[in-house]
Amino acid sequence: VVERVTTIARGLMLVTIRPRGSALGSAPHGRQSLAADQIEESCEEANRKVAAGLKAEGNALYLRGDFAPAAFAFSAALRMTPRHSISLYAALLANRSAAYLQWGQPELAAADAQAALIIAPSDVKPYHRLAKALTAMGMHAAAVNVVDRAIRAYAEMTARQQAQL
Repeated sequence: VVERVTTIARGLMLVTIRPRGSALGSAPHGRQSLAADQIEESCEEANRKVAAGLKAEGNALYLRGDFAPAAFAFSAALRMTPRHSISLYAALLANRSAAYLQWGQPELAAADAQAALIIAPSDVKPYHRLAKALTAMGMHAAAVNVVDRAIRAYAEMTARQQAQL
């Protein structure tokens, strides 16, 4: 009912679990059956668990100072993350940004931080990572601008939280 797609990239073996297209069976008018929806949800949950495990592995590698393997673990986790797990995806991008920065790849770190900001503009961590990457590239004025944006985003988030109380 499901197929496993195994990929080996840079020493990491990834197993993506997804519904098998031909085995799902379609309901009338092109809608999937209830069973197919349940299988798809089950596959997404399995992929989310694998992504969370890879994230934990990346965090452990980062803390040990193994920044390149950490970046690869975060990349693998990003590939496994279901498309609607937005907060996990943004956290993985921010973590990979930190790993890239420590690995000496500020351009890649900046790209990931910017992508994380698009997904989660109220999260302060990607602003910090972007400012550090820009500083590493010698773009100090741009880094100061990012810090200013972070302060405003944090103030807006705090005001929203206060209003909800």
